[in-house]
Amino acid sequence: MKKSSMFNNKRGQEGVSKLYPFILLILLVGMILGVGILTLEKFGAATSYTRTNYNDTVTIANYTAQDLDYGNITFVSIYANGTAIPSSCYSINSTDGHFIWTNETAVCDVVQGTNFGVMYDFKEYDTKTRASVTSSSTEIAKITTDWLGLIITVFVLALILWLVIASFGAGVERR
Repeated sequence: MKKSSMFNNKRGQEGVSKLYPFILLILLVGMILGVGILTLEKFGAATSYTRTNYNDTVTIANYTAQDLDYGNITFVSIYANGTAIPSSCYSINSTDGHFIWTNETAVCDVVQGTNFGVMYDFKEYDTKTRASVTSSSTEIAKITTDWLGLIITVFVLALILWLVIASFGAGVERR
């Protein structure tokens, strides 16, 4: 006697073959969301505005990195007592906004512990566009931790329900 299975007849094969477009749709939606978030993050990173002539005060300490208020510096001018200090006396990490006093020659002779002014221009990336893109990507990232288990559970339960309903109708012939 031959065992009958729902996957041996044509009707079962048709049912399983209908899953392929559904799985393809889920993959396509996931890819579109991923590409959309990557694109939004690139737009958020490219959006900035330039602040000019920002004044900061730093205390001289040889070869010690000191943080300025902002990074992404595009122009720097340093002065002490109204006199400009040559750029050979210091180095600036413009990305992070770190200042280092690196020279003790006569031209750069300033007493240690002296406060002096740093005037610089910088690019400000903390914009409303960046904030909205960050919050959007954070919410979409929660899908994998908060919702993915539920989505898979509902899908598996729907598949089981579909298989049970299909098994009851296996003997009925359709016209």
